Amino acid sequence: MPMKGDVKTELKANIAILPTGYYFTWEGSDVENVAIGVTRIRDNTRKGSVDVEFEVAVDRKNGLGLKALLTHIRTNLLSGSARSSLVKYIKDNAFVEELRYYPWEAIVHQVANITIRQLRKADPVVMLTSEYQHTPPKYLLYPLLVQGSPTILYAERSSAKSLYALLISIILTLPWHDNPFNLMIKPNDKHRVLYLDWESDDRVIGWQKEQLIKGLGLGFCDIPYMHCARPLSESVDVIREAISKCQADVIIIDSLGMAVGDDLNLTAPAFDFWGAVRLLPATPIIIGHTAKDSMNRRRTVYGNAYYEAEARGVWELAKEQTLDSNELRLSIYHRKPPPFAGLHRPLGFSFMFNEEGTEVKTCEPQLDARTKETTDVSDMDIIDALFEDADTPLMYNDAFELTNKSIKMSSIKVYFKRLKDNNRIEKVAGGYVRKQ
Repeated sequence: MPMKGDVKTELKANIAILPTGYYFTWEGSDVENVAIGVTRIRDNTRKGSVDVEFEVAVDRKNGLGLKALLTHIRTNLLSGSARSSLVKYIKDNAFVEELRYYPWEAIVHQVANITIRQLRKADPVVMLTSEYQHTPPKYLLYPLLVQGSPTILYAERSSAKSLYALLISIILTLPWHDNPFNLMIKPNDKHRVLYLDWESDDRVIGWQKEQLIKGLGLGFCDIPYMHCARPLSESVDVIREAISKCQADVIIIDSLGMAVGDDLNLTAPAFDFWGAVRLLPATPIIIGHTAKDSMNRRRTVYGNAYYEAEARGVWELAKEQTLDSNELRLSIYHRKPPPFAGLHRPLGFSFMFNEEGTEVKTCEPQLDARTKETTDVSDMDIIDALFEDADTPLMYNDAFELTNKSIKMSSIKVYFKRLKDNNRIEKVAGGYVRKQ
């Protein structure tokens, strides 16, 4: 160990990229026994700060941990006074006298400068040539999931969203290339799915997963699970470490509201959420809830428009379940396709809940109430057209049944009134008829 006055300040750092930051070492110098970890990096351009956690170790027995000089010190790398305070803190807390005379000023400034350069290094410019050598985007699970692209599955509460996400996880993990659900995965294209859960716990999700395994007649399927308590934007480093440890390439975010942890109608939390998602080295499947869009009269992902806008695939789940039945049917509608494909036809799944397991089969999906949007036909146009072929007067219940219950009763009453006000229909004994 060098004595006072013996330490040279010509340092050349080696940098290794960690799942959550950088790891610095120095070879062939008087401080080659020093290691610095810089993690939990936050570049806040509005505040003009680069906040990080600093961890310093000597003899490199740190992991980062055993013989650490100091750990978990939060500092701002852009602040000269913060750097000076960090140097003073290191010297004041040196566990042997000789460590005080290490060139900590040079070490701290070098680490800070390299970290900032690495953090703000732009992606290289690439040339989009005409040689047609680009590979097409890869589906991890056709037609639901494109590699590297976020997919949202949204539905009303208690619509088996988590159960459907678990089914997807099982197919990806096995991989179940000959599954009977028309979800295509290549035989050797195995994946690792990390289930990130803000809403339930491992007992419930684990039990649901095992019931699926039994009902599907499969042997076993292990799925890494992580309960999350803080918003995704505040947990991104811990989750990155978990992804690295599990070697996951797909994550389930269950669910959007709790993962955002703020008012979903505001733009800033949406930006924070998507910023955190982009830092995660895995393909995300995000579970959301529905909202009623008063302008379009259709259900959308609850919250700010940026949640749907930034997703590359959006699917709506609609459940159908009768009282005293152990069967739940899901219709899966493609609401937003990736930019290189069109809308896929609806999918249908039947979940049968038994003590022996949860059976899953394909079934015919419900009539899509939003099919009219692709044909430029409105709800009111549909109601208006019913009177063209009607042999008898129509009442609200008749229209409700004739539209396969795809239009709400309250809306049907409104449309009847509008048609009457526009002299399209008139009230007679037994209901309404087309006005002559």
